[in-house]
Amino acid sequence: MQPRVPSSKGGYEIYVPSKREAEELRTALDGGYSTIVLCWPRRHGKTLATALIITWRFLTRQTQTVAIVANSATQSVDTAFRLVKTVFEQTPYMKAMIDARMVRVGADWIEYAKVGNRIQGFPANAAALYGKKLSIAQVSELHAARDDTVFQTLASATIDSDDGIVLIDSTVGSRNSPLFTLYQVHESGDDPSLFYSHIQYRR
Repeated sequence: MQPRVPSSKGGYEIYVPSKREAEELRTALDGGYSTIVLCWPRRHGKTLATALIITWRFLTRQTQTVAIVANSATQSVDTAFRLVKTVFEQTPYMKAMIDARMVRVGADWIEYAKVGNRIQGFPANAAALYGKKLSIAQVSELHAARDDTVFQTLASATIDSDDGIVLIDSTVGSRNSPLFTLYQVHESGDDPSLFYSHIQYRR
């Protein structure tokens, strides 16, 4: 399928992760985890990686309901959703599906009605997400969240799906953030369903 993604040189290019990132993603996807955290430095493609996981599941499975959550309670379409939309529009295989009207793309949604799949952008508002049943939930920059209310709502929304998964892409944050709480759970080993990928470099 060779997904096309934005290039740092301008235009679009075929996605090729670095060796380290490819190893981390392979471990995450092969492990049967229900929460995957990509805590990587800026410009390491963590948001792009979650966008590609979403498009892969959207195209290869049925009845996938995906929520991509914005960084703010008032913003419904954020960087992550626009990135998914861009991949669909720039990858020839996916673009052909759009042109053939197999996949429909709206301002904050993407739908593949034949197999019952839908991607929807939402604000970071627990009330807007409460009661939904999701296959995938994605949230960016959890380190900046005031509390874990949205994360817990998303986790609850995916728990009843056989293949439910929460994807989190974020840079590091303070010790008071929900992201650090997940890091502590990862370090303790108390939750085997949590995968936490932490890439950092010595200064």
